[in-house]
Formats: sequence, C-alpha cells, structure tokens
Amino acid sequence: GVIRVSKAPSKNSLNEIQAMKNHGCYVDEQVTFHHDWSYSRITQLLRKLFPKVFDYLDMERSRNASSSQSAGQDEKPVWRLLNKSGQVLTVVDIVCPTGTDLAKHKGQDKAS
Repeated sequence: GVIRVSKAPSKNSLNEIQAMKNHGCYVDEQVTFHHDWSYSRITQLLRKLFPKVFDYLDMERSRNASSSQSAGQDEKPVWRLLNKSGQVLTVVDIVCPTGTDLAKHKGQDKAS
C-alpha cells in the first residue's frame, strides 16, 4: 500500500480533528481489540466505527474490481495497519493484521 500523505495528524490540532470527524475518520471513545481476533473480526468492528470510510472503500473496490481483478487473483485487504514514527506514517508489512499484530504495534508512536 501507498500513503498519499505520510504526515500523521496532530493530536492538538482542532481543525484536523474536526475534519477527521466530518469525514467519519475519528472516534472519541477508546477502542479495544482482543489479541485473539482475526483480520475479519477486526474489520467488522472497524466497519461499525467508520461506516463512511468503509462505504467509500467498498465503492472504490467495486469500481476497480471489474477493470483490475484477474480471475483467480487473491483479493487485497480492505485496510492496512500503519506505523507512526514521529509525525511520519508508514504501512506495516502485514497483509491482513490480526489482534496479535495490533497488540505488537500498539503504543505511543507505534500503530495508527
């Protein structure tokens, strides 16, 4: 996966937080993932928390599926885990992260 904007949003920027809320990319509550969850189970929770985001992703995937998906080709994951170092985001090289993967990358300046 490629990140178009690799700068992480600032926790102190009310404008950035409001923009993320407006786009359905932000929740105020703490979210808990269990270490034994599968990628599919995590995706179910993320879909409930971020319905606008996943509606958009589903629309883009279906639009691109007919032109780019070859018969027998494995489907790409819907979302990817990001790592944060300072203010820079990078994609973690795990195709379908599980709860164990999230726990491993959890913490300050880790996964986003």
